[in-house]
Amino acid sequence: MGLKVTPDIARARYAPEGVDLISPPPLHDIYSIEDLKQLIYELKQVAPHSLVSVKLVAGPGIGTIAVGVAKAGADIIQVSGGDGGTGAASLSSMKHAGLPWELGVLEVHQALAANQLREHLILRADGGLSTGMDIVMAAILGADEMDFGKLLLIAEGCVMARICEKNTCPTGIATHDPRFKSKYKGQKEHIVRVLQILAEDTRQIMAQLGVRRLSDLIGRTELLEINERHAMLLKERRLDLSFFFSPAQSGGCTWWEKSAAHFSENTETRANQTEAISLSRLRDPKAPYAEGNAISPLNAEILARIEALVHAGQPVEETFSIRSTDRAVLARYAGWLAGQKQQSRLQSPTRTDEVWPPVHLRFRGSAGQGFGVFLTGNTHITLEGEANDSVCKGMSDGFVVIKPSPDARFVPEEASIIGNCALYGATGGKIFVHGRAGDRFAVRNSGAIAVVEGTGLHACEYMTNGKVVILGRSSANLGAGMTGGEVIGPPSLQPFLHPDFLTEVPMEAGELQDLRLLLEEYFAATSSATAHKLLQAWSFQAPPLRRYRSIHQRKHQERAA
Repeated sequence: MGLKVTPDIARARYAPEGVDLISPPPLHDIYSIEDLKQLIYELKQVAPHSLVSVKLVAGPGIGTIAVGVAKAGADIIQVSGGDGGTGAASLSSMKHAGLPWELGVLEVHQALAANQLREHLILRADGGLSTGMDIVMAAILGADEMDFGKLLLIAEGCVMARICEKNTCPTGIATHDPRFKSKYKGQKEHIVRVLQILAEDTRQIMAQLGVRRLSDLIGRTELLEINERHAMLLKERRLDLSFFFSPAQSGGCTWWEKSAAHFSENTETRANQTEAISLSRLRDPKAPYAEGNAISPLNAEILARIEALVHAGQPVEETFSIRSTDRAVLARYAGWLAGQKQQSRLQSPTRTDEVWPPVHLRFRGSAGQGFGVFLTGNTHITLEGEANDSVCKGMSDGFVVIKPSPDARFVPEEASIIGNCALYGATGGKIFVHGRAGDRFAVRNSGAIAVVEGTGLHACEYMTNGKVVILGRSSANLGAGMTGGEVIGPPSLQPFLHPDFLTEVPMEAGELQDLRLLLEEYFAATSSATAHKLLQAWSFQAPPLRRYRSIHQRKHQERAA
């Protein structure tokens, strides 16, 4: 809510202060298991040794879904039940927040075991766990780990007032208002103490069962029995609970059993290592779904050719061939560069004049999905060809030019040369596309500048900041949910604008001059015929392009004035 978008939150979200921030329930680059697989692949390219967790809500068919998630390369599946903390949700939505986590965890455990996938990932239970019995039960039903939210919030003072969205939390937790934040009395010792009590409770129950390690309980459903207090109720309602007592089909060991075996076989080697071993490295590189653990050949080649030059502070100019099978290209470079920046800042926290050498990379060919994903740094990228979905998704810096190959026979202004969901969630940088983009261009853009010949459906959805210049045709639902930033284009865009979110705003002389300079830069990089015509017909009295901004942002500015 706009009430909670304070200057600090606005800066963190790259959004206007005081304006509602609409967050769509489904992430718009995930419509299928294949999209999820691509996202996991991109994350593992940018940070190869990190664990990727996928959260699933306990519900009908969760086992089948979990099998797909495991095949997509996830390291952790978190099963969340419907009994957790949903203090910010309306009471009506809490009635439809999912099934109990017990049902979800057991079904996922059994489905993964039946498909020979259980040993490849960690299964985590979540959803209102609060006692040692909950912990033991989660392990028996198949969970390797347990997640806590509501319990620890209560430990630091939450009273479940369920007014999180009102910015008036009585205990100073879910608020940004200084008056209420001052009421916060929580201490880290409170959380530690609660977890110690929980661990002791768990230990006592395990002692009664005769087991020493929690991992020894995983999948031991033979330890369960019907509670005598409810036997009559089960009989009256003819409830069949045999599902809880059926052992998982033979599907290999659990993740913890495999990890323990891995360490025992390599004790001497492990003892000589000083570097901490991340969990993801324990996965078998020959496992059928371990594709995401390895850096792609092109990403490895890029880093090998430029790493030493960047370290030496020398400018870089390199050229590469690229094919549609090369996915998430430049993600490994972006992750490496971000790591270098982090180390530099940790060594010199007060330094603000950090300068990185320019990196100029040219690609020729057809790029696969995720080209330029998470791009950062003083990086200049030129692609001569075309690219698939998710171009420059999540980019925070850099300059990207995508234009047709010199040998192309189509008219760039009329042909699509990049796929869907380009610039998704970007917070900075600049991209020039000499051609049309697919659907959902610049969804949730929060700071990037883009110039494109045309777009498909749902362009600029949920934008909070940045600037998108569309030189030609667009399609329906332009700017839906947009709360910040600006869209610039010809009058022909008007019929496609979402009337509830966008309105035309005149440009002042300085803003017109900035727009002209941007078009000149775009023309110099792409030789666009559309940009050339616009510049020739340019008039500061009657500019050929119009600017559209968020109605919500404009109303807030008027109220503030």
